Amino acid sequence: MKQGYDFARQVITPETSALICATDTLALGASKYLQEQRIDNVQLAERG
Repeated sequence: MKQGYDFARQVITPETSALICATDTLALGASKYLQEQRIDNVQLAERG
């Protein structure tokens, strides 16, 4: 989960509209980051 959180922190910019994660665990970490930063305009999906 930490990897997903850290990856989202590195790649999310104001222009980002979507993030597709390879696993549920990565998506959970990314979701936690988005929630903590109160980013609600990025779509999040998992493909795994």
